[in-house]
Amino acid sequence: IGKCHHLNCNCSCLFSYSLRFPKAGDQRRKWEVALKRQGFAANDDTMLCSKHFKPEHFDRTGQTVRIRLGVVPSIFAFPAHLLKLCLSLSLL
Repeated sequence: IGKCHHLNCNCSCLFSYSLRFPKAGDQRRKWEVALKRQGFAANDDTMLCSKHFKPEHFDRTGQTVRIRLGVVPSIFAFPAHLLKLCLSLSLL
């Protein structure tokens, strides 16, 4: 079980599961940007927990639950200073 790399995540593995960052460069970069951690670069062992994804981001049709292609994590509890930065960037 891996540790979630979101800055403020104290996930309980009883209620979530770990997902590895994508290996593909473009998709991996989107996940890195979503974390809003300056200078952060994921490697093949970097994880995020499932609570950072919406329920519709998962394919539960087979025996194994999988993340859908092209999905980017979007549920985060960012510190106030990062929320202000995000708001100002979205207004540009």
